[in-house]
Amino acid sequence: TEWKKQSPSSQPSSNLNLLYDSYVHTMCAKNNYLQPWVCGPSNVGYLYQYIKTPLFVAENMFDSDQLFNYLGCPEKFDSSEGYIDYYGQSMISSMQQVARSSKYDGIFLPGCLNHTSDLLAFKLSPRIKGYSYANAL
Repeated sequence: TEWKKQSPSSQPSSNLNLLYDSYVHTMCAKNNYLQPWVCGPSNVGYLYQYIKTPLFVAENMFDSDQLFNYLGCPEKFDSSEGYIDYYGQSMISSMQQVARSSKYDGIFLPGCLNHTSDLLAFKLSPRIKGYSYANAL
């Protein structure tokens, strides 16, 4: 198979993978044997090059759950504006590899500061070129 269970490591993101009982991509782990933790699901931007299954990525560009709950960004906008901008630019950079890929992958990435509630509220979903998340699926 292409995926295997991850072993405990001293790397924090490795332990995040263990917390969620996740797997690492075997070829990625083989190519990154000194740091196989980069091959877990918390690092999809790096892992993308190894994934052969067609993907449809749906996420808000500024995922509030990741920003405030996992990355520790302060919720006061005046003290976090620079980091939120950096996060958005990083998200764009990560998604460009999907957009440029010759694979048949897709992206729905509205520029919203939200987690998923706007994506799941099909009638109120943000629209990109007239398409909602439900239409894009």
